Amino acid sequence: MSRITSIRFLYLALILLVAGIPACKKKTTVSPSSVVRQPDAVVAPPSGPTASPTVQIHAEPEVLSKGESFTLSWSSGDAESLVIDGGVGTVTAVGSVRITPERSTTYTATATNRLGSTTASTRVTVTEPVAQPPATPAMDENMAIEDMMRRGLIRDVFFDFDQYSLSQEGREILQQNVTYLRQYPNASFVLEGHCDERGTSEYNLALGDRRVQAAKGYLVSLGISASRLETISYGEERPFAEGHDETAWALNRRVHFGLKR
Repeated sequence: MSRITSIRFLYLALILLVAGIPACKKKTTVSPSSVVRQPDAVVAPPSGPTASPTVQIHAEPEVLSKGESFTLSWSSGDAESLVIDGGVGTVTAVGSVRITPERSTTYTATATNRLGSTTASTRVTVTEPVAQPPATPAMDENMAIEDMMRRGLIRDVFFDFDQYSLSQEGREILQQNVTYLRQYPNASFVLEGHCDERGTSEYNLALGDRRVQAAKGYLVSLGISASRLETISYGEERPFAEGHDETAWALNRRVHFGLKR
């Protein structure tokens, strides 16, 4: 083989060798710490309430007379709208108002949001004034008391000679009389003081007055108003029993109940 041919062969082999070997490239290692992470996307919460609304309503007092007022109070949660009927209208979430109703009324509060609505109610009862029965005419009471006196239910009180202190029997009689006097509180009485014929007229007038004052004081202590009790002394001028002995005198020493006209 000639020199020139050998040189050509070597040149061709070199070209083939270069063409068959790929270029070497250094491999680059990436550190995890060098990786920049992108933040996760933030999901915005849904706008508006997330629960159904709640509402409460209350009236204080719930029962009242016509012309009186009451307080209507309420509270709600998660409501986008709150309306109370009965003339109140749209209100804030929490509040109260003073109302004077003309008639019994039910107040209903309606709370609403995008998830639904709910209601609550309270009722106020308005009562009409109770008509008072007409007072018993005084004449009717007088007739009833006169009938009691005729039947001996309201009794006279008797005294010992020249005495004006109440005996135990006299106090018991007045206690019984009070039972009937309380049944007719509009009736008034005249307490008459009487004496027997012994003694001067002036002395007996004073003695009769002491007797009626003793009786009146005891009646007042039992709860009878003093304004219902008028007093007068007749002394010996109006004897109940005619006679000049102890039997007649004992009947004349008394306090007599009369009806004041």
